[in-house]
Amino acid sequence: MPPAPARAYTAHARALAAAAAAAGAPADDTAELLVACEGRREAAALRLIGEGAADLGALNGRGLTPLMLASVHGLDAVAARLVAAGAELDTVSEEDRWSALMCACANGRAGVAKALADAGAALDAVDFGCSSALLLACENEHEACALLLVARGAALDVVNGQGLGVLHYARERRLPGVRAAVQAKLSSTGAPGKGKAKREQAAPVAAAAAAGGSSGDGGGGGGNSL
Repeated sequence: MPPAPARAYTAHARALAAAAAAAGAPADDTAELLVACEGRREAAALRLIGEGAADLGALNGRGLTPLMLASVHGLDAVAARLVAAGAELDTVSEEDRWSALMCACANGRAGVAKALADAGAALDAVDFGCSSALLLACENEHEACALLLVARGAALDVVNGQGLGVLHYARERRLPGVRAAVQAKLSSTGAPGKGKAKREQAAPVAAAAAAGGSSGDGGGGGGNSL
């Protein structure tokens, strides 16, 4: 299961800000930035980032950073400003090990995904279900994100905890463009891709998730509508 909204945290952060204001103290800029991103308040988020007082790596109650929240909601300008300001690209959520790129691709935020890829975000990191950003994009039928990742050289033979890969989802989700792009890439390289090492790295993660009953076990997950 992908990261879910932290409603309780949002209410708590707003209460803290209100209490601080009532007491004549400055509001918590860290909480404000998370609340702004979670509430899709783009102008407020851009202002807070520009002021330079907010912690760009702050975590909400679900372990999501401002960049992850901007990626979920498709706040292109906020994501770009966070990246330019030095936000960590590859921090992962505590519950599912989703990166900002995974958040963007699972929710079809191609603009944010491109900004993250341009900035050097890890393309082939895997979550607790052994799904990469490319698999999440395909599973959730976001062809633009998937095509972007294929073009950037994402591993093509990563498989999730159910043993399903890119070509499976391209067929099942009726993404002919992705299927053609993957097949063309494989034909041009004469190799299956670079996913084997990622699968080997992911195996212990999947085993740990299964042992712990992680909600991410079984591979992938639907997009987060937050």
